[in-house]
Amino acid sequence: MLILGHEFRFKGNDFKGPVIASADAFYFIITKHGLAEGAGLLGSCLVALNKRTGASAAETCYTKDLSELPSEILHDPAWRVRQESGTVLVLPHHAVRSVKIPWFWLYNRVYVSTQDLEIGTVYNLFRRRKIKGFLEMAGWKVEH
Repeated sequence: MLILGHEFRFKGNDFKGPVIASADAFYFIITKHGLAEGAGLLGSCLVALNKRTGASAAETCYTKDLSELPSEILHDPAWRVRQESGTVLVLPHHAVRSVKIPWFWLYNRVYVSTQDLEIGTVYNLFRRRKIKGFLEMAGWKVEH
C-alpha cells in the first residue's frame, strides 16, 4: 500500500482525502474535511456511469464505507486516516485501463483511467520515482 496524495479531481470536482494504491485497487477516500456533498455527488456520478456503460458496479468502480476497506489497508503502519467512517471510491485493478504519470518531474500528477472516467491526484514533488516503482512492482502498467 502506498498513499499517493491527499486530494483528487473527479468529474470536475475537487475532493479532499487520501488516495491509496495497492496491488488490488486504487482507493479514493473522501474525508470529513472534503466537499460536504461529496458522497452524494460521487455516488450519483458512479450510478450514471454504470447505467450508461451497462456495467455492474463490481466491473467498473463502486463506493463503500471506510470501515469496509480490506484489513491490510486499515492496519497498515502507513495508514494515517483518523476517521472511522466515510465514503471511499474503489477502482479495482481489472477496471483500470491506464495509469499515467507524466514524464516531466515538475508535473506531479497521477491519472487513473477506466473506460469512461479519469481521476487525477497530486503528489508531493520528488516522489515520482518511488510512486512509479511501487505501482510497477504491484502489477500496474504505468504510462508516461
